[in-house]
Amino acid sequence: MRQYDTTEFPGNSLMDSLVQRLIQIIPEDGLSLALVDKLGNCWFSHPSELVWLSSDDTLLGDLTDRIDDGHDPVVMAANDTYVVGSQWVTDNTDYGYCILVLPKRNADSVLQNWDLIELILHQINLNAQLFEYSRPSLN
Repeated sequence: MRQYDTTEFPGNSLMDSLVQRLIQIIPEDGLSLALVDKLGNCWFSHPSELVWLSSDDTLLGDLTDRIDDGHDPVVMAANDTYVVGSQWVTDNTDYGYCILVLPKRNADSVLQNWDLIELILHQINLNAQLFEYSRPSLN
């Protein structure tokens, strides 16, 4: 089983720049974003609220394993929170996983907003694609 570690923004690689950009656009309230690379490094839009996610190897491991098995996106419930995970991938790079954390939601609200949730996941991948094209020197 993988170990998941929270990570600061250590360098200026494409990955670090992209993570910083995506984390910055998430609003203070509402959903949260977790980005997990293939090595198990995690970046959170709201670290204090999401520390439980990186400490729960079972939930995060099950989520990423199901995505790797072709179930994409994956929805899981944890108490009063829903977690929706998907591949974080472009034509050129498999960055890992993009995880939306929807606090204080129930199954009905997740279903009612499913189109919006999928749109957000696709927009994150599109953002990565556009970022790669605009910053080729960081690859």
